[in-house]
Amino acid sequence: MNKRESPRYSRHIQVRFGAEGDDTRRAGFTTNISRTGAFIRTNFPSRPGTRLVVEAAQAEHWFAVVGQVVHAAKVAPALEKVRPSGMGIR
Repeated sequence: MNKRESPRYSRHIQVRFGAEGDDTRRAGFTTNISRTGAFIRTNFPSRPGTRLVVEAAQAEHWFAVVGQVVHAAKVAPALEKVRPSGMGIR
């Protein structure tokens, strides 16, 4: 499915993420989500191609999905308003 066929929705959801097989988790927030992926805003983006476990809370329960980083950007704090630091996950 082409990403243009799956509309994006602005959603601010707290997530924890880490490389598949690693128990270390980092924090971030989604800025937009779609049926095929999400953008996670974080100061610690993973490299493209990395398989991640992404955990999010729904009510009082956490759930996890596995995705792959398709693009990432580490941006200097002074430029955060122009382009956020983070990564796109499919």
